[in-house]
Amino acid sequence: MNRTLEARLRARERKVPAGGHEFTVRRPKAAEIINGLDGLEMVRRFTVGWNLTNIDLVPGGNPDPEPFDAALFADYIEDNPELWPPIAEAIVALWREHEERKVAAAKNS
Repeated sequence: MNRTLEARLRARERKVPAGGHEFTVRRPKAAEIINGLDGLEMVRRFTVGWNLTNIDLVPGGNPDPEPFDAALFADYIEDNPELWPPIAEAIVALWREHEERKVAAAKNS
């Protein structure tokens, strides 16, 4: 992947604590937010990392860190609705902060 694109993606990310774990979410771009996603779809689409171990995902699993995988995350999150609100709220907060910075920058120009 292009290094500049990687830097742009990382700049839109934030760690979010939820359910005793940490999830990495990414702020949607303007074109993505316009489509109006529901909370769960937003969580599925804009969560890009976690600190879960195999045992967090599989009863009797091992304590090794589990690499993030979007399909595995979708399966996991759909079974853990208590995590939807804090993760969705963090994504919306990232969007609002971005929009507020744009407004402030326009006022200062």
